[in-house]
Amino acid sequence: MNNKNPFHAWQNLVIRNSKSVILDKLENLIQDDGGIFKNDPAIMEFRSLALQFRLSLLLDWGRNAEALAWLCLETELNPTNIEARAMKEQLKKQLRFIPDGNTMTITKTTEGPVFNWGPVAGMRRLKAIVERNILLPLKEHEMYEKNNVSIPKGLLLYGPPGCGKTFIVKRIAALLRFHFI
Repeated sequence: MNNKNPFHAWQNLVIRNSKSVILDKLENLIQDDGGIFKNDPAIMEFRSLALQFRLSLLLDWGRNAEALAWLCLETELNPTNIEARAMKEQLKKQLRFIPDGNTMTITKTTEGPVFNWGPVAGMRRLKAIVERNILLPLKEHEMYEKNNVSIPKGLLLYGPPGCGKTFIVKRIAALLRFHFI
C-alpha cells in the first residue's frame, strides 16, 4: 500500500536511516523558506512541525545543547515565532549550565523531554501540535500576552470510540498539573 501521508513517510525515514541523514533532511526542510509560497500557512505549518520534530529527536537522543542552539537560531532568524521562543524558555528551564574552565557544560536537570508524554506512544504529529498550540501558550502565558498572541480557549478532538481522545486529554491535564474530571 502506498501511503501519501508525509508523517508516515518520516516515520519510515527514521526507522530506515542514520541519525545524521534524518537531521540533514530536517535541516533542509527547516531552512527552506518556501520561495514564492513562503507566506502559505501550509508551508509555515510544515516548517514548524519539521522544527519540532528535529527538536524532539535531538532531545530524545540527549543532544540538549544542539536542540537549544536550533531554538536560539530560529528565534534570531524569526523573532516573530512565539512558539520557538516559548519552547526555548521551557528548554532553558530544564537545562543546567555548568562553567567548566573555558567551556560550558549543559546537562538536563530532569530526565525526559520538555513535555513528558509518558505512556503516549507514537502520535508525533498530534503531540507536536498540542505542545505548540496548547501546552506552550499555557506554560509561557506571559510571553504570549506580552506579544498580543491569544491563548487558546479550548480544544476539539474527534474520532471514533477508543481512538485515544480521553487518554490524550488526561495526559494533557497531567502535563499542565490540572485535575481531570
